[in-house]
Amino acid sequence: MIVAIVPALDEAERISAVCATMPARIARIVVVDDGSRDDTGARARAADPRVEVVRHDTPRGVGAAIAAGV
Repeated sequence: MIVAIVPALDEAERISAVCATMPARIARIVVVDDGSRDDTGARARAADPRVEVVRHDTPRGVGAAIAAGV
């Protein structure tokens, strides 16, 4: 199974397109909402049924976001 980890911070305008255009061979998409102040997580969830959202309450950085996704 192939899983894509997508760290995201305040990406509400773009996250839907990122998730919706993932190739069919990607079984799951883990979007790590790294303390966004917009609706990044909700838009990611709505974009594709393969999406699972992990949320940090405060930004921790891209490294921590990738680690959380793993």
